[in-house]
Amino acid sequence: MTGPLILVVEEEPWVAAEICGKLQDLGCEVIGCAHSRKEALEKIEKRRPDILFLGIEFADPIRRRALTGAIHGKWRLPVILVVEEPDMSGSAVGGEVGDIGCVRWPLDAREVRKCIARVLRKHAEGRQIGEPSEWFREALTSISDAVISTDYAGLIVFINASAEALTGWVARDAHGKPIEEVFSIIDEDKGRPLNRIVRRVMRGKCAIALTSPLVLKARNGLKVPVEGSVAPIIRPGCKAAGVVAVFHDATEKRKAHETLQESEEKFRRVAESATDAILTADAAGRITFWNSGAERVFGYRADEIVGQPLWKLAPERFRAQHMDAYSRALIAGKLKSNQYPRETVGLRKDGNEIAIELSMSVWQLSGAFYCTAIVRDISDRKRSELALLESRIALQKSHDELELRVEQRTSELRKAVWRLEQEVASRAMLEAELRMSEGRYRTLFAAAPAGIAVTNVEGEILDANAALCEMLGIELAGVREMNICSFYANVADRRRLLKRVRREGIVEDFETRLQRRNGTEFSASLRLSSIRMGQQELLLTIVTDITHKQAAERHIQGIAELHELFLSRKSRSEYLQAVARFLRDWSGCACAGIRLLDGKGCMPFVASVGYGLKFLREENQMNLETDACQCLKAVAGRPIDGEVPLVRTTGCFLRHKLADLIAHGMPDGRDPNSLPCVRERYDSLVQAPIYYRGRLVGTIQMADRRNRQFAVETMHFLESVAPLVGEVLHRFEVEEELRKSEARFRSMFNRHKAIMLLIDPESGAIVEANQAAAQFYGYKRNQLCAMNIRDLLDQEADSDGFRSDHGRGVTPPSFSVVHKVAGGSARVVEVHSTPISVGERTLNFAVIHDITERRQLERQVLDASDQERQRIGRDLHDSLGGSLGGLAMVAMALAQTLSEAPPEHSAMAREIVDGINDTLRQARSIARGLCPVGLSACGFVAGLQDLARNVQQRHAIPCLVRVSGEIVVNDDSVASHLFQIIGESVNNAIRHSGAKKIEIRVRQRGQQIAVEVQDDGIGLPKNVEHSSGMGLRIMRYRADILGARLVFRSPRKGGTVVSCLLRVSPRESKV
Repeated sequence: MTGPLILVVEEEPWVAAEICGKLQDLGCEVIGCAHSRKEALEKIEKRRPDILFLGIEFADPIRRRALTGAIHGKWRLPVILVVEEPDMSGSAVGGEVGDIGCVRWPLDAREVRKCIARVLRKHAEGRQIGEPSEWFREALTSISDAVISTDYAGLIVFINASAEALTGWVARDAHGKPIEEVFSIIDEDKGRPLNRIVRRVMRGKCAIALTSPLVLKARNGLKVPVEGSVAPIIRPGCKAAGVVAVFHDATEKRKAHETLQESEEKFRRVAESATDAILTADAAGRITFWNSGAERVFGYRADEIVGQPLWKLAPERFRAQHMDAYSRALIAGKLKSNQYPRETVGLRKDGNEIAIELSMSVWQLSGAFYCTAIVRDISDRKRSELALLESRIALQKSHDELELRVEQRTSELRKAVWRLEQEVASRAMLEAELRMSEGRYRTLFAAAPAGIAVTNVEGEILDANAALCEMLGIELAGVREMNICSFYANVADRRRLLKRVRREGIVEDFETRLQRRNGTEFSASLRLSSIRMGQQELLLTIVTDITHKQAAERHIQGIAELHELFLSRKSRSEYLQAVARFLRDWSGCACAGIRLLDGKGCMPFVASVGYGLKFLREENQMNLETDACQCLKAVAGRPIDGEVPLVRTTGCFLRHKLADLIAHGMPDGRDPNSLPCVRERYDSLVQAPIYYRGRLVGTIQMADRRNRQFAVETMHFLESVAPLVGEVLHRFEVEEELRKSEARFRSMFNRHKAIMLLIDPESGAIVEANQAAAQFYGYKRNQLCAMNIRDLLDQEADSDGFRSDHGRGVTPPSFSVVHKVAGGSARVVEVHSTPISVGERTLNFAVIHDITERRQLERQVLDASDQERQRIGRDLHDSLGGSLGGLAMVAMALAQTLSEAPPEHSAMAREIVDGINDTLRQARSIARGLCPVGLSACGFVAGLQDLARNVQQRHAIPCLVRVSGEIVVNDDSVASHLFQIIGESVNNAIRHSGAKKIEIRVRQRGQQIAVEVQDDGIGLPKNVEHSSGMGLRIMRYRADILGARLVFRSPRKGGTVVSCLLRVSPRESKV
């Protein structure tokens, strides 16, 4: 195997000969010997050796670097130095620095062989890593950053064009140079260069960042700020094979940084002088910046609040919510875009809450997050919004109708435009499909109702449809010779529109003023989008005439202001004067007024602005039917003399050069100058009659001395305003009638002989009382109106409160209750109550009848009836029961006598005995029903138990009696009425409810007895309270006599519950 080709360079011939001999003894092929630097370079170029041996004379570092630099930069040959002592600038003897090896003189065969193998191996590895492939070289050459790479010796092996431009070194001069010579970096702060970058990177095997303040000293001496990094090239085995420096010009960045610092200072000054509150908080929520606007909004000085938590500015109830949102925003590094700006509530230093508008942004500085907030006090705006809310609601209906009409009118256009945009986009993507759809596109383009133009960036019109030409007043044939910028009334709008298109791509609903060819202007809405046709950038402009839309919006705004005038004016004259003033300001005319028809056929001014007193006096005397005034003729529907193109059949009238029209319609011999409007030189006039439900009420009239002061839109606006004014006038008339009606009814209320009260159902307060009520209760009217209805209740007769419902918001239509008058006496009254609306309140109108005497008479009648029933029961029990008992004993003796007689006689005798006994039992049962209870409490409970047994025996229905505590009823009349109520309830459960089980519950607490009868039947009908059944009416009647509360209800689980709550007296007197 042939060894490496070696060229020996040594100035001393004898030393060169000895080196060559030694190498040949080792089996190396020596291709020659050179005795100078020039001769060495020529033989390297000609013979191309594998290794270069430098003799002892070239061991000097300066001479060696000059020669090895030239050799390495051009041929990248490995070099072995022959030295007498180890090279202290490199490694030890036998070691190497980069691709340079060292052997000691005299030569040792083993050392020389090892050094040759080591140098060749490093050289092969360095070529694999240090020489980039063609593709990699092209990639590094084409990137914008500067790139310089070296071998392990720190000599440049590659430099791209960007690095050449920054350093001033071309590639052929830089190859083989030490990187510190070409890539000279100076620390601006220290004023000295950074040395040994390659050695530091290769020793640490990690990248070094090149950041400010560093400058690159170019070959021509210029200094350029740079940023970048120097990183090692790691070969297999984690050995450094070189370095690569990537850097770029940081001049613009440094300027931007300086500009940013200047901008930051400006921002701080602007923030300090801003009227809005601006504050900044750190990640912990502590305030770090506080401007004078924040001091005005929140009341804190900067020295008081800086360092304090941000939550101190929020009310207690919102702090947890704000803290949570603030923490989540800092964690995420941003705020949700749909949440800001937002309206919330802030807390001032004095403790008052204010409405604020809050805008926040999260930003990062030096790895720390901060949050800046702009706060605006919107308390005044909130109050204004609240004041406008009612008018907005009134306008909402008309606004919605207008929006619907606008959407309907523009829906087809939007669809057509959308299809057109889709078509244009398709043309840009597929050229073949463009050719197929060109005919269809041209038809759609020409027939589109909106104006469409295709222009280049300079504004030259390339194509336009007929709608645009008609809109601008130009011919379609000559449109390609025009520039669309000439049609802008304000060319600055065109520049702003182009800037937005470049930034956003599509601009919609851009409103501007366009100018027609004849010089007239109109309002238009533009939609501009950027499209690309091949390599050319074009602009698609869609123009919509919005003149009518703006006029409609102006009309709506005027109607809204008229609504506000109606809501804010208190009288008719004040309202009409405000309307006249508004119409003059809205139209910009000199005079405006409102005339109303009176009973004499005249139409005098009732509100005017700008007219003279003499003019008003003369106009007010003109008759609607007889005078020659053309305006009054139009209002009255009389024929107008002369041609008036802008006159409606409804009487709406618009005229310019008014004097000509009036002169044409004057009777023979009468001077036109005698009319007030001609004498005052009014040249423009517009009017609209006011109708309400087909009846002429008046007219709205505006005049001006300038010609053509009023447009057709003004007449249209007055046509829409006139019905509104007519409606308002009618409302004022209705309100006047209501005031008169209220006065009549108040007089009737005060003078009526019946007792009448107006009661607040929520609080029970007596709002109004008539004179009859004051006389009945013994109080003055003002004293009675200061009382509560509960103050009139007899507390002893109503201790449980079940008769004071009308004092707690529960108002049955009719009920009886015990009221106490001023002298302390109690009166039983019957209350008939019904709810009525008084303004925005609902009150109870109560008519009260004194039924004390009637109740006493009813009680006496009922007691007499009960006594008669008890007497009949006792007679049945004593006389008829005794007689039947005697007959039963005789029949029993007869049956025993006939026991030995024939069977048919004895059987007949037993039937007689059984019949008499049954009749006796029925008589006793009837007697108990008529007189079931004695005077003792035990008799009441015993009667209930007897009633339950009879129900079980007669009807086979379980009937239970549950008694809680000791029941004390000292009055037989009370016990009788209560027993009859319970008995009727049981009978209703048996007959009507279909019950399978009945339960009677009785309990007494103090002086109150509660009785409940519950069954499991079908429940109550829906109209039980209005039932006309005799049984229910008698039960209610008995309860009213006792002063008890009787309630019927159906539980959710089914069945019926009849409850009776009664207050009894501990004495034996009647209750």
